[in-house]
Amino acid sequence: MVRQVLTQERIIQAAMDCIEAGQSPTFSTLARTLGTRSQALYPYFANQQALSYAIFNSAAQQLSDQLKTELFGQSGRDGLLALAVACRREVLAHIHLAQYLLGVPRDTENPDMQQATDVFHELLGRMISPVYKKPRVRLLAGRWLRDLIVGDALNVGSGWFQNRELTSDESFIWLVNAILDRLALEDQQVQ
Repeated sequence: MVRQVLTQERIIQAAMDCIEAGQSPTFSTLARTLGTRSQALYPYFANQQALSYAIFNSAAQQLSDQLKTELFGQSGRDGLLALAVACRREVLAHIHLAQYLLGVPRDTENPDMQQATDVFHELLGRMISPVYKKPRVRLLAGRWLRDLIVGDALNVGSGWFQNRELTSDESFIWLVNAILDRLALEDQQVQ
């Protein structure tokens, strides 16, 4: 076997490629893909869980960087709609990876996992805070948008919501607008 130059980044990318191809990123699968032995991966990742968190962090950072570039200069309600549409599009484009990432258990003690979730909380927070004044409404906006993006993309990516009278894209945009309208009403109510 030819000796391979390994890096964390190369292993993570190989794992993401395996996932996208519908394969499980086990150490043995990655070793075959990288032309090495599974033992060669342990200096980089102590176990499968550590690799999963690193994959989660890398995917989140890549998506965040792409969204920041794509959404640069957009704000307000239109910016939130653009964010939701872009996130959904990327989840659908990488449905196997999204399904894998959603199966990674949340661990607030793990720095990779925490960094990945912080990236999205920050991005979403920056987009939401100028639109809604009340902290409760901001929290609802973040949860509602995340739930809609993830739920819709996973359903569409699994083959649901196929109807020629109303496409999944049209219904998604309608639902996001309905959510944003409802949140605006909630934000305007006197407490």
